[in-house]
Amino acid sequence: MALSVPDSNGVVVVPTLTGLSAPYHDPFSRGAIFGLTRGTSRARVARATLEGINYRLKDILIAVEKESGVKMQDVRIDGGASNNNFLAQDMADMLDAVVNRPASVEATSLGAAEMAALAVGFWDIEDMNKALEIDRSFTPQITEEEREKRYAIWQDAIKRSIGWMKDK
Repeated sequence: MALSVPDSNGVVVVPTLTGLSAPYHDPFSRGAIFGLTRGTSRARVARATLEGINYRLKDILIAVEKESGVKMQDVRIDGGASNNNFLAQDMADMLDAVVNRPASVEATSLGAAEMAALAVGFWDIEDMNKALEIDRSFTPQITEEEREKRYAIWQDAIKRSIGWMKDK
């Protein structure tokens, strides 16, 4: 659905349903949708929702990079949402990093099984490395100017959602 439209047409979804974690640390923030018009379609809201997930990841990645002094070059994703090609590509675009999706996106259960197999001697470290085979890599496709423009709009939306429930 997100790929059926060329952009979100100014719609921004702030997915902060339980407050904002790092780097904002605001338990009073709430989820919000900005930029709706009469002509806003479900596809644009769906796209904006996926973009919102990636903006939050960018917020956190910026904080990690500031603290560590290390620029993230690539990211591995997993879980059900990682099957969404739009989400993965937009993540690469916004994070300005290669996003790698493994063949098995159920990393939590796979990790538990791997650790058990390793503990009983059924697998060794080399077997575990084979299980992390990359299914697909997504590389950044947008300009730095476009990335900064989109992120500035996001930051405005974040400012508007901060403290939403503080005095209510």
